[in-house]
Parts: sequence; structure tokens; C-alpha cells
Amino acid sequence: MSAAEQIFSVGGKRMRPILVFLVSRATLGLTYLEELTREHRRLVEIIDMIHTASLIHDNVLDEGDMRRGKTF
Repeated sequence: MSAAEQIFSVGGKRMRPILVFLVSRATLGLTYLEELTREHRRLVEIIDMIHTASLIHDNVLDEGDMRRGKTF
């Protein structure tokens, strides 16, 4: 299984996007916006892509055969 398949098969991939959306919604009043924008959604995508890339990068650098107690 490739590193990308391994990362995406693990549960919990929704928590980070939900947290970004919740913080964005909670701070809308500070920005004088009424609704979330395309930029908010794009931010969630970018944050998740960076996180996923860092996981793949870590797997390559440490040449580990385990991640969170599971063998690749």
C-alpha cells in the first residue's frame, strides 16, 4: 500500500477541517462577514494538503514501517 493510501485510509480526517470551519464561523463577527466564503473553504483544503504532505514526507524521511501503532 502506498504512503498516500495508508494516510487516507486512517479515520479522523474530518476533525481538522471541522475545527477550521468552527473557528472561522466563530470569528465571522470580527471580519464583518455574515457567511463563510470560498476563501474559508480553500483554507481548509490547503491546511489538509499541507498536513497530508508532511505525513508522507515524515514517512519517507524516517523510513518507518509503523504509523500510530499500525504497520504499513
